Order: sequence, then C-alpha cells, then structure tokens
Amino acid sequence: MSRSPNKMVVGVLAAALLMPIGQIVASAPSGAAVADISASAAANSDALTARKAMKNRKKTKVRCIIVKKRVGKKIKRVKKCKKVVTKKKAVTATGTNVTSTPALATIAPPADTQLPGGLPSAANVLPTAAFTDSVTDLAATFDAGGSADSDGTISGYAWEFGDGSTGTGKTSNRTYTAPGTYTVKLTVTDNRGGTATVSRQVTATSPAPSKPSAANTGVPAGTALTVQTGNLTITTPGTVIDGKDIRGYVVVKAPNVTIKRSIIRGGEAATSNRPLLAITQAGASNFLVEDVTVTPMNPTPYVNGINVNQSGTIRRANISGTVDGIMIYGSGVRVENSYLHDFVHYLNDPNWGGGPSHDDAIQVQAGTGVQIVGNTLTGAFNAAVMVTQDAGTTKDLAINGNWLDYGGCSINYASNGAYKTGMQANNNRFGRAQRVSGCAIIHNSTKSDLVPTGNVWDDNGQPVTPSRGK
Repeated sequence: MSRSPNKMVVGVLAAALLMPIGQIVASAPSGAAVADISASAAANSDALTARKAMKNRKKTKVRCIIVKKRVGKKIKRVKKCKKVVTKKKAVTATGTNVTSTPALATIAPPADTQLPGGLPSAANVLPTAAFTDSVTDLAATFDAGGSADSDGTISGYAWEFGDGSTGTGKTSNRTYTAPGTYTVKLTVTDNRGGTATVSRQVTATSPAPSKPSAANTGVPAGTALTVQTGNLTITTPGTVIDGKDIRGYVVVKAPNVTIKRSIIRGGEAATSNRPLLAITQAGASNFLVEDVTVTPMNPTPYVNGINVNQSGTIRRANISGTVDGIMIYGSGVRVENSYLHDFVHYLNDPNWGGGPSHDDAIQVQAGTGVQIVGNTLTGAFNAAVMVTQDAGTTKDLAINGNWLDYGGCSINYASNGAYKTGMQANNNRFGRAQRVSGCAIIHNSTKSDLVPTGNVWDDNGQPVTPSRGK
C-alpha cells in the first residue's frame, strides 16, 4: 500500500515534536550532513508547492433537486439542476520544519546547569553571609552560624580580622595585640561556587587594671630577702638594690638608682621629721622604686613613707603605718599601681602644735608634671590626695584612674598659693568614708582650672559632683 508524501512529512514532524528536547539534540546531524539535509529539504519544499497548486484547482459539478410545482389542479414533481463550482482545501503541511532540526543541534544548555537526563537546572542562588561577635578586652570570638544558602550548603568560611590576620571555619577566634576598632570581614562560599561577603566593626579594649591591694603590690610572695641592718645611703649612679630587708633609713643621692623587691623598715624611733626613703638630693633623678614595701618598725609622728623632689617612678609600692604616705615637692614624679593605706593619726601631733595629725596618703606641695595614676589610696585622716602648694606652684597635675576613700574630702585642692593650671582628676572611683559626707573632690574653681570628668561612686557607679572650696 502506497503512502502519501504529505502524510509522511506530517508524521515525521509530529514524532519530532513529541520527542524530548535532549533526544532531538542527540539525533541531529552535524557538519556536511547538515548541508545535505538542507538541500534535500529545499527540494521537498518545491515538490510540496507543486502538489499544493494541483490540489487547489477548481472543480465544477451539476447539482439537481426535486421541487413540487402546481400545474392546473395537479401538483407535479419537477427536477431542477444547476452548476456548482467547488475548491479543494489546500494541505497546510510543509517540509521546512524538517530543516529546523539541525539548528537545534548547535544549541545546548551550559554544562553547569544540566540536571541528570540532560534537562537544564535553575540558576544558582547566592548564599547570605552573617556573623555575631563577642569581645572581652582584647579577645574576640566570631560565629558565622547565621550564614545560609537557600538552594544548597555553605562549603567555606574565610575571615579577615582587620589587623592583617585571617582565619577559617564557621567559628573563629582572634586575640588582638592592641586596643582599637577593627573591621572584620566574612566571606562564605556555597557548594556551587557562589560567594557572599559581610563586614562589621568590633572594638577591642585593654583589660581593666586590677585594683591595687596587698596581693599585687609590695614585695612579691616567695621573694627571698637578705637582711641589711643599719641606714643606707646610695651615692653610686645606677645602683640596684634588690631582695633586701632594710632595717634602717634609706637616702638616695645618685641618679638612675633602682630599689626593687625590698622592704624598707627604718630604724630607731625618729625624734624629728624623717622619711623611711628620701629621694630629695640634687642629682638623684630618674629613680625607680618598684615592688617595694615601706612600713616603719617604730612609728612616730615624725615618720613619713617616701619624700621625693626628683623625677622618677614609684610603681606597685605598698606603703602603710606612716603619717604621710608619699610627699611630693618636685617635678616629673609618677606614682602608679600602688597601695597606700592605714596611716597613723595622732590626736597630739607635735608637728601641728599638739593638735591632730594632717595625715595624707599623698601630699603634693609643689611640682610640674606629677602623675598619680591607677592607685588605691585609703585610710588617711586628712585626704587621699592633698594639694597644698606649700613649697611652690603646682601645674599639670594628673590624678586619674584611682580608687580613693577617707579623708575630710578624698581629693582636696587647697585654695592658697598660686593659681593652678593643667589640673586633672578624671575617671576615679570613690568610697563613701569621707568625714564630710559626699565630699569626694573639693576645689576652688576661681583658683583652679580643674574640670573633673568620669568620676563615680564605687558602690553604684553614679557620677560624683565636686564640692566648691572657699
């Protein structure tokens, strides 16, 4: 049985349309075969056009009908005929669709968007990057658990900590070497290579200093001491006194002297004003007193702890049992991280005409560039820090970051003497044992340029309001 060419073409096209795209692509010819099919398709198109013209020819037919007609009293049936012209409907199938198959052979989805079976997949949705941080002093911890990928998984985490260092992993840690604000950057990568980045700033701070006490000042625990009996006068520049239990009074007369990890006890009971350690001689500059305990074997109204009018540093000293802890009347003196406490108070002090002692943890009589920083100053009757100017003008005095208590007022700027400039009393914490209730700081604003800031009560953190002196 023969088969019409047109029916064959239509059948081929229908089969092709029903085939999956992947199969059409796979069966499509390439190279020279594509050119042969194109030529063949052109020939088929001409033949189809000729056949279409033949089938669209006009045809004439005679169509007859029977009608009833009255003739006289009779009705007769009469046959009537007429010519009718008909036109055969053209076949709409063409061969040109066959030639589209090779074009499909040249188009294929990208390799990375193929699903099994050759079908194209959806485009990759990029991940989202997010992280939290926890910073304590200089130590920081970062957690990227908030990052996600809606169409896959997170395969990589890359950190930049803002100080030149890097890290990996869902969580990461960094201990910064210096306080500051750092920009931390996180880049996440998903399982299909997509990336996302997020940045934020973190602030690292220096650890809060430990409050000076008996536990972290004076001679360190376990230090072996050699007893030295008698007074000691140091005249050789650069002398180092280390690990001594000095049972006598010490006088420094040379520059660059270091006294460390030692106890200074004094000797016989003093009958005139005498410090356990005197750094008052001209030329005794650039001294260092460090990890030293200063306390008298024989307390009297005449014994102070340290008297100094030369430049140098007193660090982590533990001073107690004297009238005044430290008396300063020179420039360039720094007292830091020391514990000054439990001073003696005499109701009949010969230095005050038989009246009560004016004992202070630190008394500043004169000097420029004096710094009192990070100390615990407590247990004095008159003041934790007393600024008198009895020996001259005081300028550029910094009383910052200390723990202070007791005294009539804990910090007392006397109104007598020259106008004081460069005064600071900032970020101190105060107890409430002042004899004048609530008098943490007193000064005369007409004679002092002091503008205290950051000072609070130690028990509740509430701001301290300075009192106005007369």
